[in-house]
Amino acid sequence: MERQKPIEGKSNFPANVMRKRAWFTAALLILSLHSAALVGQTLIWSGNIPGNGNRVGPIALTKGATYYIEVSGFIYFGKWWQNGRDLLNDSCYEFNAHSQPTPMTILQNNLGIIYCSQYNPAHVYRSAPFLSNGQQLWFWVYDTDYRDNRGSIVARVYLVGGGSGSGQSRSIKLFNAVPRQDSSHFKANTFYDVRINTNTWDQTPYHLNKSIRFSLRVPNGGRVYLSSKTDSRASIYIDNFLLFIVSSGQRQTVFSVGQVDPLTYKGSSVTRALPISQTPNPEITQYIPQGFEVYITVYALDYGGVGGMSEVYLLVQ
Repeated sequence: MERQKPIEGKSNFPANVMRKRAWFTAALLILSLHSAALVGQTLIWSGNIPGNGNRVGPIALTKGATYYIEVSGFIYFGKWWQNGRDLLNDSCYEFNAHSQPTPMTILQNNLGIIYCSQYNPAHVYRSAPFLSNGQQLWFWVYDTDYRDNRGSIVARVYLVGGGSGSGQSRSIKLFNAVPRQDSSHFKANTFYDVRINTNTWDQTPYHLNKSIRFSLRVPNGGRVYLSSKTDSRASIYIDNFLLFIVSSGQRQTVFSVGQVDPLTYKGSSVTRALPISQTPNPEITQYIPQGFEVYITVYALDYGGVGGMSEVYLLVQ
């Protein structure tokens, strides 16, 4: 369906829409808690997909593992020129400007996974379980004109069965390999939140790779490792170090992996995980809370001389 949206005079969410959103938020919370409680299903990623068209990802999926996607919420798409009513779109329908909900799949993904079904007034939709071929997953919102869009869609990815195809472990790819090379190739990507106590190299590090952020729920009794292989433990190579920010509610844990001098993150000391080495085979279980969802951001950093790294996976066993 074709529509025309104004270039100027963008409107904020009206009060009645905000009241609807509060009601739907409560409903979504109940549904989310119910979904998380399902036996044998683990939330591995959750994120907001903005209405501006920016792609969100990559989300690492393990080859041979089974997943499903749940999407929720809605986005304000401006006003419809034909009747002046607010265009409100959830992932699968425009539900406000017309006399009845109109199918319109605005939340896209690169794998062609289908989550749209019959219209749901709570704006929650779920795909059928699908078997991963190992390809990474991306989301984005599609529109012909993004200038007056407001809000975001929430997407969640669940692992079915709690393990990989073997049933023993699952993995999340954190970084692609970066060939070993002179640090001058990375110095334009300075990371000012970190300071390193060194008299030999640069005190402010720089990025080797694009950072990654994801959500993770480690089951009680689970163990967490870093590896250069997707399906088994193996030493990684990192020159110089990985920096982990683990957040859950008001609590935050920051630690490094690799070979690095004492360092701070935003002025606070950072724990250096053992062994302090360029080729560690680390277990990081003690730094990751268990039994509930946490958000993890990982940076790959260098601070002088030579930089480079292997592929890095996070394994949950």
